[in-house]
Amino acid sequence: MAKKILVIVCLALILPANAMAYWGLGLKGGGVSSKTDDLQHEMDYWSSAGAGSYSATLNKNNGFGGLELFFEGNGASRWGLSLGFNGTAENKLDETLNGDRAKINASAKSVPVTIYWKHKVEDSNVAFRLGAGADIMKAQTLVTNTSGTETEYSQTKAVPHVDAGVEWYIFKRVSLGVNLAYLFAAKFDELNGTSGGRDVQLYTVPYAIGSKIVTASSQPAGSNRYCQDYTGVRGDIALRFYFGGN
Repeated sequence: MAKKILVIVCLALILPANAMAYWGLGLKGGGVSSKTDDLQHEMDYWSSAGAGSYSATLNKNNGFGGLELFFEGNGASRWGLSLGFNGTAENKLDETLNGDRAKINASAKSVPVTIYWKHKVEDSNVAFRLGAGADIMKAQTLVTNTSGTETEYSQTKAVPHVDAGVEWYIFKRVSLGVNLAYLFAAKFDELNGTSGGRDVQLYTVPYAIGSKIVTASSQPAGSNRYCQDYTGVRGDIALRFYFGGN
């Protein structure tokens, strides 16, 4: 993961020398596409299976928060580089079967790296930006079984993104921005973990109603890979603080 980030940063250094005139810090919060199909299907299966006394609660949460460090130029039209850290809120399935409780919590963390172009007229307090880059993203699902044993399943990969935004400069060195991004191929279906000394993966076994989430060292016949999918729109409001520059 660190090597991928280093490669992207090195590529960004081909920007002109004046691209690093301003630097700053940002705080952001918003929402991201986050599918919970497999968690819903797990609940549907057990609700209809007649395996005993079953109850469940599915809490869906597509919120996220993040920090960023950015560098950009002085001109009206300028290039910039942004490095960040985002954490998504958990989607939680809490199940109880015959008095025994189990939990499945799914979330993600990412390091977004973005090269962007921004236009800001000198006497204006509004700026527009367009950017592209990649999130080094880790999806993880924490499974707590009925005996209380926790197993973490995770997968990390680079997820391309494009984004656009508008900034309003409240003060010369403080801005409030609205940003929209689109994440491509942010589907994680190879989440691996270790259980009982074995390398295992999560799968879903379909039934007439719903599907059951299972753990196996190889894919069972007729099953599908368990999936966390963040492909789609990510939107946020960002507060940025500027240093350096003119």
